[in-house]
This record gives sequence, structure tokens and C-alpha cells, in this order.
Amino acid sequence: MGESRKSKQMPKEVQIMYQRIPDELRRELDAMPTDKMIHALKALNRFHHAMEAEVYELALRLIQAGH
Repeated sequence: MGESRKSKQMPKEVQIMYQRIPDELRRELDAMPTDKMIHALKALNRFHHAMEAEVYELALRLIQAGH
């Protein structure tokens, strides 16, 4: 799916998050004003990184417990 005109105005890390989200969420964000869309994507990006770190920590603990 192509990038929206709005997405090209966003910081690179926000563009990456925009491309990763499901189409339904992307359509909802596209309906928002650009500044609010960027804030929402930045928050989603922070949340994603926090969850990713938790998953890696859990994986590490599972591997260590298996030794």
C-alpha cells in the first residue's frame, strides 16, 4: 500500500511505525489532523518499544531457565 501524503511529512521513526500498523488503524489515523496523527504514532512507537523490551526480557529468562 502506498504512503499517504501526510506520512511523507512525518519524522522517519514515525513513518516506520505508520508502515507497520494494520490498514484499518492506518485509515483511522489518516482521518486525523497531521499533528495529532504524529503524536498518536509517537505514543504507539514508545508503547511498541516498551512491549518489545518486555518480550525480549521474557525470552531471555525462559532461555536461562532452560539451562
